[in-house]
Amino acid sequence: MEEYLKIADVAKQVGIPETTARRYAELFKEYLHHKTFGRTKKYKPEAVQIMQKISGLYQEGKTTEEIREILGYELPQVVDAVEEKKYPDTATLPPHAFLSMMVMQAQENQQLKEYLYEQAKTIQRLQETVEQMNSQLAKIEQTSQQDTIKTLNTQISSLEKRLEETYSKRAKELEDKLNDIRLKLEERKKRPWWKFWD
Repeated sequence: MEEYLKIADVAKQVGIPETTARRYAELFKEYLHHKTFGRTKKYKPEAVQIMQKISGLYQEGKTTEEIREILGYELPQVVDAVEEKKYPDTATLPPHAFLSMMVMQAQENQQLKEYLYEQAKTIQRLQETVEQMNSQLAKIEQTSQQDTIKTLNTQISSLEKRLEETYSKRAKELEDKLNDIRLKLEERKKRPWWKFWD
């Protein structure tokens, strides 16, 4: 059977105050698997490594949201199954036992409500994380498109410059040839008609 640790034991192993460990356990409960024994929550041994990571990230200056995002990439989120309890047939119970059972059921219903509320909060946080990731992805795609457009514009400008240079060169060559032809024609006009074909 897997041994679970009290929050005080986790805090001791991590080397942080118990109040800090409790705060981490509340803030990052979706990454810390625990079981409730009576009124005491106990955590799986891997909670020590997770809290060490959280503590290290805070020391690096990360915010709670940044740490939650990092943990979201690296760790699975805990989804605790709610155990189904079997109750004896109420018709065979004496009144005081029936009352005790009803009180116990009311407490369990309250726990179930709290569990569902926590799951709803976890789902909301997951949705926010997905939205943040989609937003970051859109920014990356937009940046990539802008870079592509910039590269294409540079290539087009380069091609336009080369075309302009080529056009100017060809135009000058044609102009020079036309000038040569004009000069030759003018020289021929000045010659006497019997030297026209020389």
